Amino acid sequence: MFLEAFEQVKTIIDVMVRDGFYHPTYFEILFAVGMVIFAREKVEYLVMETGLGGRLDATNTVAHPVAAVITSISLDHTEYLGDTVEQIAWEKAGIIKEGVPVIYDGRNRSVEKVIVDRAKEMHAPAYPFYGEMCEILDWTDKSIDFVLNNRYYDYKTVRIPYPAEYQIVNSSLAMMAIRILDPQKQISDRVVLEGIEHTRWSGRMETILPGVVLDGAHNAAGIEEFLKTVRSVQKTKKVSLLFSAVAEKDFDQMIREICQGADFSYIVVTEIEGNRKVEAGKLAEIFRRYTDAPVTAKADVRDAFDTAMEQREDGMLFCAGSLYLIGEIKAMISEQTVHQH
Repeated sequence: MFLEAFEQVKTIIDVMVRDGFYHPTYFEILFAVGMVIFAREKVEYLVMETGLGGRLDATNTVAHPVAAVITSISLDHTEYLGDTVEQIAWEKAGIIKEGVPVIYDGRNRSVEKVIVDRAKEMHAPAYPFYGEMCEILDWTDKSIDFVLNNRYYDYKTVRIPYPAEYQIVNSSLAMMAIRILDPQKQISDRVVLEGIEHTRWSGRMETILPGVVLDGAHNAAGIEEFLKTVRSVQKTKKVSLLFSAVAEKDFDQMIREICQGADFSYIVVTEIEGNRKVEAGKLAEIFRRYTDAPVTAKADVRDAFDTAMEQREDGMLFCAGSLYLIGEIKAMISEQTVHQH
């Protein structure tokens, strides 16, 4: 199915290039292939995440979405989107379409103003999420229970299967979007709550083994949220870290923030294969500049993971810093599971 869709897209790309258009990017090609498959399969609902920004993103070519959702906005891809959250919000608000409802994170008031102004221009009804709509009831190293109270959910208790606070906002936005699309509750509250509780998001605060959590935090906002979760776990357990990063990220800044934001009992660093890798030794050197915790460098991801697991003892191991690292660890554990069976 994928190959057929790719061949269909490739035929069109060849014509475009012959006619003098630029060659689409990897993301644009995947997006087009996906859309061909979704059309063929006649999907009822499709949730699309923008790749970069929103206004000029390939996903923004969909002219008539049923809703637009704008989650929390932070400084990321600043070389393309601007170096303030307001500039980035303006780019993100480019997904708002004429008359199409927009559900957004309204906790940052300067960001909210940008989104609301754009919504007014587009005659789009705007529905904000504010932090005071939620109250946390219980927080463990595997889940958070909270109450969502707004015009759509009257003191409903929600369980998210992650120990990450930012998932409260993501879940609340998703729940609001469903109600705005389905005010008659053909999809019942019970079904919505079960959907949230059984959510699986690969590589984002994902418990892959008992006491082992994968989190692909790789930008400023991701690191900040990652550290919030680590600090909450640290109140009751010892925490160690397995870390790697790719060359184009400001890994020195990331490492400094990680060391200042949490106390790890042991740190292992490793490197990703390919031309984007940063040598484990270099990462270890930077960590030692900012922390007194023991730091071990292992170039091979399998060796690094084994070392981190040995040092974890009865505490928690967080693997973070790069989605590529997360991918390699997941593949490695899947392979081990297959061999065991």
